[in-house]
This record gives sequence, structure tokens and C-alpha cells, in this order.
Amino acid sequence: MGDNVLKGFLAAYSRKDMDGALALVDPAAEFIAVRPQPSPDVSLYGTYHGHDGVRRFFGKLAEAFEPQRFTIDKVMEDAENAVAWGHLTHRVRATGLVFDSAWAAVCAVKDGRITRYRFFEDTAALETSFGL
Repeated sequence: MGDNVLKGFLAAYSRKDMDGALALVDPAAEFIAVRPQPSPDVSLYGTYHGHDGVRRFFGKLAEAFEPQRFTIDKVMEDAENAVAWGHLTHRVRATGLVFDSAWAAVCAVKDGRITRYRFFEDTAALETSFGL
């Protein structure tokens, strides 16, 4: 059984406790939002580094989406890895369209902090909701 790093991170973020979430993120962490390369069409895509990058990523989420629902079905962790999955529904602010998807997060963990975070979702549905 792990230290519930990812579970704690997701719980802190859902409470809008960014400092609490970042306490569980390594200062040199790498966060990948669906696709590693940035995109002019979907501002969320890209790779974000460190606490400033994580703040920038979550700022982009807030700009892009009006959250409707975010559920966590399962979190599994050990000392070096964590994975979670669930379902989300958001309204895209720019288009008014609803984005509905299963999601998964896969993380590397070291010394009780997330060092690598990769988020997966239905990319086709995301792009459709952005009007692409």
C-alpha cells in the first residue's frame, strides 16, 4: 500500500487547495496533459514542469472548462507508482459544448511526491468539444 499521494493530490485540487496539492508534487515534476506537445487548437495540451508549470496547467483548465462533474472510481498506489481513473463532464467555455469522458492519471512517485503525472482522456471528444 502506498502513501495515497495521488489520492491526496486529487482531493486537495478538488477542494481548490493548490498549496496542498503542490505539497504532494516534486518541485521538478513533469506533468503531461494528454499530448506532450502544445497545440494552438487545444491550449491544455503540452508538458508542464515544476510547481510553476503545474499552476499554469491548472490555470488553463480553469480558463477552458466549467466543471460539471469529476468522479474518481479507483486509486491504486505503491511507493513508486500511482494510477487513478474515473469520469468527467465539463462545459467548454469557448464553445458552450459539453466534454464528457472517462479519464486516467498515471504517475511516478518518489519520496512521497509525484515526479511525473500523465493524464489521459478521450481526445476525439475533447477536440470535438473545442469545435475542431
